Amino acid sequence: MPTRIRFPLATLALFGLALIPGLVALAVIWTTVGPDGISLVTHKLAVWDYANLWSGGTLARHGDLATLFDTESYRAWLRDHFSPRYEDSEWSYPPTMLLLGVPFSLLGVVPSYLLWLVTTAAALFVVLRLGGLRRSVAVASMLSPAMVQSVIYGQNGALTAAFLCGGLLLVPRRQGAAGISAGLLLVKPQFAVLLPLVYLASRSWRAIAFAAATVVVSAGAVYAAFGWPAWVLFWIRTRPLMTSVLEANWPAGHLVNGVTVFFAARAMGLGIDAAFLLQGISALGAGIVAVWAWRMPAADPALRMALTIPLALLATPYAYNYDLVALGVATAFLLSRNGWHFSAITATAWFWPGLAHHFGARGWLLSPCVFAVFAAAAWNAMRNERSCPAVTPRMPEVGSFGNHAVVAVHRALGCKTGAGKAAE
Repeated sequence: MPTRIRFPLATLALFGLALIPGLVALAVIWTTVGPDGISLVTHKLAVWDYANLWSGGTLARHGDLATLFDTESYRAWLRDHFSPRYEDSEWSYPPTMLLLGVPFSLLGVVPSYLLWLVTTAAALFVVLRLGGLRRSVAVASMLSPAMVQSVIYGQNGALTAAFLCGGLLLVPRRQGAAGISAGLLLVKPQFAVLLPLVYLASRSWRAIAFAAATVVVSAGAVYAAFGWPAWVLFWIRTRPLMTSVLEANWPAGHLVNGVTVFFAARAMGLGIDAAFLLQGISALGAGIVAVWAWRMPAADPALRMALTIPLALLATPYAYNYDLVALGVATAFLLSRNGWHFSAITATAWFWPGLAHHFGARGWLLSPCVFAVFAAAAWNAMRNERSCPAVTPRMPEVGSFGNHAVVAVHRALGCKTGAGKAAE
């Protein structure tokens, strides 16, 4: 019979506290929507960025790729379709995202947005359970501040997290499924940077084969649905456009939500070349640590996931606070290992997606520091898992005092006791 999980009262209080700002923001946005659908507070549609996915699907469904991939024509279409006050926007995704946008565009934009949120959250929940995480961890992940940020911005953080976590968690028992999950990250390939390395390090040949096959099939599906122009227009128009978005001068409105080393370097006044150099050093270091971790024999798959997620965020030059849903999963897992008691590190990681924007608005893009410290905590947990034997709390032969002393020493070293392991 499964053990019932009991959350400490302080942890429940912190969970609730972390959700309040995001839920208040959602309420304010949706209760201040004007007749044209634009929020009086954000000056954007209440569904925010989801309008891009819905609009891209609508245009692709009608065969109008020329409008979609031409920035000025696309902006004119958005203003004509939604509101003359619609702020400048652009199509920023690989064509594989259109395979998702088309079916969701069959509904109105608001019902489609709600269906998207439910569907992608459910996909993440299923992946986490298939990956062996406890129900409590999966549920906590659904309620993380990172998930709320993704909902506010109408983004795909839950879907990206499902693909990334699936590509990591499923390797030991379902390499084919892990590879498919990794291949589906073609919708946001910047988060898959480390996956080839970890698959090679762990000799997960089936995962590599299935990932490659998924990429080929996805590219072929785009061709079958929309023709080669979808890929050609993406390469000659969207790719350089998004490069200019990445390299925009600080301060630019979207950069305050940036969470990467590259964005942090730009916020500090460094030029593009210097920022890319720092990003490259960060990616190299993240790759080395990831390979080392995935070469460890018999390492806990969930711990490797918890380590690889912040490393992936340190490796990519392009990510925002609404892309941190996977970090919420990693944090929830480490919390569960600690009996659902927050430490300074897990508390910071849990609250950070909701705080990053406020720090960024002041030019303090501290996210890479949060990721690095969290990765160090996960690495330390992995090393302790391998080096510390389990301690059973009941050892009559050494007596009660001796037993407590041994347990205290192991806890000081960061090791789990037998009771702690059983509670996980």
